[in-house]
Amino acid sequence: MTTSPDILVMGKDLNSHGGVFCPSPLANMPIWNHHPKVFLDVSTTGQAQCAYCGTRYVLSPGAADQSSAAAHSAKA
Repeated sequence: MTTSPDILVMGKDLNSHGGVFCPSPLANMPIWNHHPKVFLDVSTTGQAQCAYCGTRYVLSPGAADQSSAAAHSAKA
């Protein structure tokens, strides 16, 4: 596994389940030529690392508050 730089994830980058998929355009990875697409839950601990490529996605400080507020307003 290679070491990849950390990818800073903003609240707007999270999907409705509080995570991201890897490979990701956020990490400049075209989906068609990397490993299988996997879901990474970033919102629970503030970070997640892909088991395939080692890319670590780190939630920006305050982003969890932004994403939960957006989720609540979408449900209303």
